Amino acid sequence: MKRHAAIAFMSAFLPILGGFAACSGTPSALGAPPADPSSPARLDLRQSGVHTAGRWTYRYTVVAPGSKSEGYRGELFFDGVPVEQPPRGDYYPTPWGDLVWLGDPVTLWGEHGWMPREPTATGGHALVEPWRSAGRPVVMVMMLAPGKSDTAPKADPWVVAEMGKLGVPAFFVERAWMPLTDQALTLHDTKNYGTLTVRQAQPRSATALSVLAGGSAFARIDLPRQDGATRLIHYKFDANLEPLDVYLAFRVDRASNQWRAPRDLGPDADGKTVDVRDVDELVIALPGDTTSGNIWTVAKLACDDPRSGALKRMGEPQFVQAADGGPAVTGTYENVFRVLALGTCDVELAYHRPWQTDTPPSKTFRVTLKVTELPMGLPMRTPGGGK
Repeated sequence: MKRHAAIAFMSAFLPILGGFAACSGTPSALGAPPADPSSPARLDLRQSGVHTAGRWTYRYTVVAPGSKSEGYRGELFFDGVPVEQPPRGDYYPTPWGDLVWLGDPVTLWGEHGWMPREPTATGGHALVEPWRSAGRPVVMVMMLAPGKSDTAPKADPWVVAEMGKLGVPAFFVERAWMPLTDQALTLHDTKNYGTLTVRQAQPRSATALSVLAGGSAFARIDLPRQDGATRLIHYKFDANLEPLDVYLAFRVDRASNQWRAPRDLGPDADGKTVDVRDVDELVIALPGDTTSGNIWTVAKLACDDPRSGALKRMGEPQFVQAADGGPAVTGTYENVFRVLALGTCDVELAYHRPWQTDTPPSKTFRVTLKVTELPMGLPMRTPGGGK
């Protein structure tokens, strides 16, 4: 109960902490979506209740209050639909702060479901918001390794056939099917062999979807932009005396051909006003490297209506290696923004080491983005929150 009380205490201050981080220029895992101004972004965990902010709903229930079996259950909804259950420890950034999935044990006592994540917590992954994955293309990934395992899940028949073609009759599923987003997912990270991350690139082609593998070596994997398209590749870590072989299987669960290519901006947009029309997302890609420690982060996102801004920052900056291959040293950092409403936003990016908050950035980038036309299917919202 003491830990629960501490979480309740901290949850009241999460919006304050989040505002402080925004003012200091330190990016959060994912910016929270614009909340309904009539709904305060704080949770009262002293009693059961339903909390709503924007398109999010959080239902909190105290089970068997006052008894030795007192427990707490949190349910999270988006647009009235329960969000999917992720691996334990993963969390959604919401208007109330990060809500983490703790699982659903059979016992009555203790915490169940979605609960406020403690500010000092580590581990887990920030999940891409449901409304983001509801419309964009969905690519799944599975990682396999040579050898045998009696406990690993079975692979799909087409995976077995493709592994046979590569001369690997004995293998096991090391990581089961997982959906990709445009945030890097770490599949392997060891001192001896190196790192392997995968993420889905912003869909820019009508005929292909691309996955970017990064870490110790860069690779771009293209798949046909068709529902059910598959591909399997061999990925080798050769930084050690004894190479490590892994295999990656990809499957297109939803091609989403109606999802538009993003609006791309680069260094030449610095200091300008850019008209944004009929796109779902906007990507600012600026040159950088992975050796200096500097990263292009969002230092400022000021919209003409702070309650229902025209744009929302999505995820963390993502590094994209230069196309010439080799070690991931030079390339660009991508910052993605989702179009939400008509309006104007001033955006400032800083190239700095995020942990050196007292050191001025080595470079800055400023642009004014004016959303004058919304994509088809997105409800019309104007500054002020009206429809």
